[in-house]
Amino acid sequence: MTFKEKKTHLLQLLYENRFQGGYFDVVKLLKDLDVNPSEAYELAISLEKMGHVRMISTKDGTFLDIIAKGIEFIEDDNSKKEIDFFSNDEKKEIIKRLDNFFTKIEEIQLGQQIIYDDLSNEFEELKELLKILNKKNWKEVLKGKLIDMGLGDLTSEVKETIIDVFKDNKLLN
Repeated sequence: MTFKEKKTHLLQLLYENRFQGGYFDVVKLLKDLDVNPSEAYELAISLEKMGHVRMISTKDGTFLDIIAKGIEFIEDDNSKKEIDFFSNDEKKEIIKRLDNFFTKIEEIQLGQQIIYDDLSNEFEELKELLKILNKKNWKEVLKGKLIDMGLGDLTSEVKETIIDVFKDNKLLN
């Protein structure tokens, strides 16, 4: 993720938490991206110079509070891009479905460990990408991974399991 994307993501997180009031620790907000304190400080300085946030930096960390200009920026940006990120509940539901998929695959794939291991690695990566990608991009990655895995090489039972896990799921529409 580029520096600019991290700034926008950070500002989006501050926007989502704006009604809780107060200052938020940048490192904690960006824990899914493994941002270190030095990078957190640089992100905060940049957002402060843009006039989007108020910043407090202490030996304990860098803390931000979104202000009106930052709120307006995110609202304008979201309306232009129509970015739709997964909510925490949606992320939990997708992870639950992916875990359910692996439970079913374990039952099917007893003699095909290589295919199971490959699928496992790909779907673990998808779980991690839920944290940073918007819905549209995550769904595109999911489709790409399914194609790259070579659905033609998978047994019909595995294909049916994939379809069963994701069918009728409003999260992927």
